[in-house]
Amino acid sequence: GRAGELPSHSGSQTHRGAAHFGPRATAGQDPSRRRSLPIHAPPPPLKMGSLETAIDSDDVHRHVLKFLDGKACRTASEAVVRWRKLQNGGWWRAKAKNDLGVGFWPAEDEEDWLGVYKRCHRPPSLLKWVAGPLRSHCLGDRVAAPQMFASAKGKRLYNYGGWTKIGPMTDLRCTSTANLNDLCRGGGIKPVFKVCPATGRPARRSGAQTLTPLWLTGGSCEPSASHAAKLAPPNFLKGRGHLIVAYGGGGGGYTGEQNDWAVGVLDDDDASEDPRVHWVRPGPREAPAAAYTARATTTYSSPMHRCAHTATYIPARCFGHDDFPEGAVLFFGGHAADTRTTLHHLQLLDVATWTWLTDERSGGLNYRLEPREATGAVARHGHTATLVEYDDQAYVVFVGGGRGTILEDPDRCEEFGNAQAVDVRSLYRRGTSRIRPRYGQLVALSSSYVPGRHHTASLVAPQTVVLYGGGHRPMGGLWLLNVKEVVEAGKRVVAARAARARALQRCKEAAEKKGENILGLMNTQMQLLAEVKGAVVPLTEVGNHSGAAPLPRKFHAACSMYPWRPLVVLFGGWRTGPHFEDLSIAALGADAKALDVYKRSPVAVDVDDLEDGFLEIRVFVPELGTTETLRTSRSRLRFLVDSGVFGAPTTAGGSYRFLSAPVPARPTMPRGGLREMWTREGNRVHI
Repeated sequence: GRAGELPSHSGSQTHRGAAHFGPRATAGQDPSRRRSLPIHAPPPPLKMGSLETAIDSDDVHRHVLKFLDGKACRTASEAVVRWRKLQNGGWWRAKAKNDLGVGFWPAEDEEDWLGVYKRCHRPPSLLKWVAGPLRSHCLGDRVAAPQMFASAKGKRLYNYGGWTKIGPMTDLRCTSTANLNDLCRGGGIKPVFKVCPATGRPARRSGAQTLTPLWLTGGSCEPSASHAAKLAPPNFLKGRGHLIVAYGGGGGGYTGEQNDWAVGVLDDDDASEDPRVHWVRPGPREAPAAAYTARATTTYSSPMHRCAHTATYIPARCFGHDDFPEGAVLFFGGHAADTRTTLHHLQLLDVATWTWLTDERSGGLNYRLEPREATGAVARHGHTATLVEYDDQAYVVFVGGGRGTILEDPDRCEEFGNAQAVDVRSLYRRGTSRIRPRYGQLVALSSSYVPGRHHTASLVAPQTVVLYGGGHRPMGGLWLLNVKEVVEAGKRVVAARAARARALQRCKEAAEKKGENILGLMNTQMQLLAEVKGAVVPLTEVGNHSGAAPLPRKFHAACSMYPWRPLVVLFGGWRTGPHFEDLSIAALGADAKALDVYKRSPVAVDVDDLEDGFLEIRVFVPELGTTETLRTSRSRLRFLVDSGVFGAPTTAGGSYRFLSAPVPARPTMPRGGLREMWTREGNRVHI
């Protein structure tokens, strides 16, 4: 039982500070003369506390030890002493790393490791918006689900792709998470996402393309270092290589889904140097990827054309056998055929051999089966997927999404307020080349918030994710979902229906022996099975403690710094009209006291840029044959036009330099065309 729920026993009371166990007795007293004893008020009720309080409580220890005799009592007493000696900072740090699967977590990063352990295991109930809106991050405005993720060591925050004003991107940019943490504690500087140098062949530029890091939250369970090194060029890696997989996506207007993919080898172990990435297409060479057509044919060993799907990395330990020694990536859902078909198809990418496996019951890759036909899966796109492990089992939970495009009439579209799990160990049958997944019962999500198309899900506690945005009319606020409860709720419905079916089968056999009407019994059986209620799991909104929340949005990026920091970063996306370019950060905590350390820094919002107006310009340098993207305010651009040089008056803060950004705004050119200017270095440019 919980602390404070220990049973009371008549005839014995353990008082605070008692040095012995069992009933009290006073020498010389007659037990029969109870009426002469003074009558005292009843003791106050035992105050309920947490499990941690019970572990450290002397009263609880004495209460338990009094039921033990001899050697057992002495052994338990010594165990309590040893347990308390173990509970130092190093012990709690090791326990946090082991329980949360964190590979890299320096001891100097935290002062109170017991507090860190408690914080990581408690779902948040309050949030505080401590930074944003920030617009000087050099990402510009991005939509179509830019992919944001933390590095394997938690030292950098990456952003990949997204749709900009000049189309889809495949650039990889990063910033320091230590600076983000300092910014949310009242210090630090504004984050700037720097470009990661890239070599090789990336995936085709597309919107709603997935980028999957091949490691779990906390940086554990990566493919082996030797396997990652095989994909890197000679002398490219200076440390351990980390793998990322880009796949799929589509063109503008929900059309032109494609099946191109690439694997990136990320070199970011050296904190003193900027990270870089090398893109490669491993495995046998195939014909160039083409957009889906009604007559397109694809084999089971090729990736499908899909967009707005999910991609989930599953480590080798989740499969229960050694057929995937380096793990696999699970791809599910999305849309194809210019959004005319919403997919329920599932594929696996074997990381060890870089081969594709397809569910044979989904009709191959012809995209023609209706939702839930043959497989039991619900077709959806714009959803999220989360891996959950417990009791030596693993499941992938698909949440929300819907059907139809966000450009259509909302009456012709559908937003899903439900979730469904798939058993990982059912995905692959040994000795075959295809997969046959087993899907769980559909579970309804109970709340006013519907996680519709193009929302995001970020892990913030064990088996708990926070959902944000999505749907035709996005709602604000962060909502908690226990993904383990989704799996368990589906199992309870299946078990209830199975028990009802067994009971009805026994009734049927008894009726057959008596010669009763079997047809009427079968009708009754169907009615009773239908009476089993469906599973429902609640969504809980995280209360807003303080701070101005960003505007609700969809098609955005979100990333949780869990377990290293209780921070969630939101960026980009759109609602109706112009795309968003702001970046905001929320701190999460179990109570208001946990949020006291987080406060808004004076530089945590771009007030000057909002008042002055922020612009992006493209500059063409004929001598180099390149186009540079510059990002500046209106006043500084006016100085550039007036002076004709790339400089600014020296101020107290030093001379100004333009920030490079990958998201240029297409300038509205006057009838005179490009304006010719010269730099201080003597290069001619056109603006």
